[in-house]
Amino acid sequence: MAVEPAPVVVAPVVEELVYPYGVRPIVKNADGNEVFDLVILHTNDVKGNILTENGGVGIAKLSTALKAGRELTDNWLLLNTGYVGEIPAEAALIAAWVVDEMGYDAYLPQAVQIELGIEGTEKAIPLAANVLDAEEYLLFQPYQVYDFNGFMVGVVGIVAPKPVSGVSFDADVILDNAQWAVDIAREYVDY
Repeated sequence: MAVEPAPVVVAPVVEELVYPYGVRPIVKNADGNEVFDLVILHTNDVKGNILTENGGVGIAKLSTALKAGRELTDNWLLLNTGYVGEIPAEAALIAAWVVDEMGYDAYLPQAVQIELGIEGTEKAIPLAANVLDAEEYLLFQPYQVYDFNGFMVGVVGIVAPKPVSGVSFDADVILDNAQWAVDIAREYVDY
């Protein structure tokens, strides 16, 4: 009697999805839970309120609140879409360090970054679908996709026009790019 060889099991090849513009999803949580809360915390127009003297929350209190919140869940997106305040070029890297230390995921780039080409952050991603140089190339990544247990969240950056020479914010091609980024989000993400 002939013995048949054991069947060979080949694991399927799972290719990582790469979105337009080469954007790769960032896995924020992969613990397998199908039901979970997602916290999206958005700051806007910090305007230098590092301390609380102007009646704001202040960066220190916000940082403490974020630490407490992160003890409750890992399902966070921390975004800044506002004006941080007047930042001289020599302080821009310090501001970028603060953004990273607080755990921001993404933010809209400030005028000083756009004008001087300062990237600064190592963890947080500057997003801007409508900031083009004189040759109509994007200066920043237009959007980012975040993966929370297979639930895909898209964040698109649209920057308010700023007085920066050699940079355009609102030409037809830019508005078309911004709309295209939103259309991508609708096609590829859940939220």
